[in-house]
Amino acid sequence: MRYERKYIFNEFSIDNLKNRIKSLDFKLAFPTRQVNSVYYDTDDFYLYNISEAGISDRKKIRIRWYNLNEKKQLEYKIKKAELGKKIYYENLDENLNSLPLEFQLPRNNIKTKIKIPKKIDQIFFPKVCITYKREYFVSSSGSTRITLDYKINCSRIIKNIDHFKLSNFLPSENSVIELKYDYLSKNSLLIDKVVNNLSAQISRFSKYCQAIKLIYN
Repeated sequence: MRYERKYIFNEFSIDNLKNRIKSLDFKLAFPTRQVNSVYYDTDDFYLYNISEAGISDRKKIRIRWYNLNEKKQLEYKIKKAELGKKIYYENLDENLNSLPLEFQLPRNNIKTKIKIPKKIDQIFFPKVCITYKREYFVSSSGSTRITLDYKINCSRIIKNIDHFKLSNFLPSENSVIELKYDYLSKNSLLIDKVVNNLSAQISRFSKYCQAIKLIYN
């Protein structure tokens, strides 16, 4: 498992943030990507509720794909306080347990269809779709990563008889920095330096929980 910390920032300051990150001897690890996720939960939103309650042991279940690539994977994101890990499944079953989802990015006319499971582990059903831009940075030692997630939008997933569709996308009020590292003792000086220079507000920010509040409340 690795350590993960999240910080809220204003999207209008993203260029300044990127310059600060680069000045701390971080470099771009990948090109900017569009991250798309479908989150699953029980009908009474069990996973949302335990996250909002601040319970240390919690998880998220999602289908994720990048840009408009139809290749997707199932992810279980497991959290124990600041420690987190992901379990991936890339070969998704596309039998009768799946239905097509017509997907279209906000302010974009390009449509694509993907297949997503109707349910996962018998009790988890698709609830929201979240899409955002992500920039990846890695330290010169390779031990610490920073991601900037911005232009976050979310949509409710609506089930019809033979397909899923999305409601209108709603924009998030926040953007988020994620700081990820394996060993606190080996990275403490760099972590402190990054935190002091970013001038961002630490948060338990969850894109999924924010989406539920925007869409269902």
